[in-house]
Amino acid sequence: MTILYLYYFGAGFHQNEVPQMREKALPDRQFSLRALLLAAAVAIAPQARASDAQANAPDVQMTLDQAQTALRLARAAKQAGDLNGAISLYKAIASAEPDDTTIVLEYGNALSDAGYFDDAIGVYAKIGPQTKDGVAALLGLERAYLRLGENEKALPFADQAIALAPQNPDVLIGRGVALDTLGRHAEAQSCYRAVVASAPRNVAARNELALSLALTGDYAQAIDFLEQSLPLVA
Repeated sequence: MTILYLYYFGAGFHQNEVPQMREKALPDRQFSLRALLLAAAVAIAPQARASDAQANAPDVQMTLDQAQTALRLARAAKQAGDLNGAISLYKAIASAEPDDTTIVLEYGNALSDAGYFDDAIGVYAKIGPQTKDGVAALLGLERAYLRLGENEKALPFADQAIALAPQNPDVLIGRGVALDTLGRHAEAQSCYRAVVASAPRNVAARNELALSLALTGDYAQAIDFLEQSLPLVA
């Protein structure tokens, strides 16, 4: 299947091309970025069904230049909220650039954001832990398993990430969340407190700590942490 339609993103397209999408997107016949994204995604392939995101995504052969153009389009589609269109594009790009861990990571993130957690796990698993995107992929695996309710499977990925990046706030918070889901609240709170100690304005760590404290019945300290966070988000 040709990827020629991707060039609409850079060059625009004529009135007779993708007419139904044109009329549905903007009745006043003025194109927006959203219309361009949707039209290009539809031109490449139908949107994936919710049950088999990867199975319905097209296998598109790309040159390097086409892959770079498609990557810009995929990122814009994701930002515009067209996750299925972004997934179709990311699958094609990842097939063309399988060694580019950043692209593979973004593909996994798009799948996860769309709720295709099993598919996301398969994509994240292709990224080696020692690569530049390895820690982010481990966190993606942890989050996907948590969303699937498989909490026991999530923690080992958080442990791997903490071994590689012990001071990373996102890693510490992620491990804390995994521990909380297993009822290991004291250990979870240690993770959150480590972040707060080094980055007192980290609202995410404060909020997770407050929630963990509440889960153990320490409501007074939980409320105190939440109140301390209010000026940070004002």
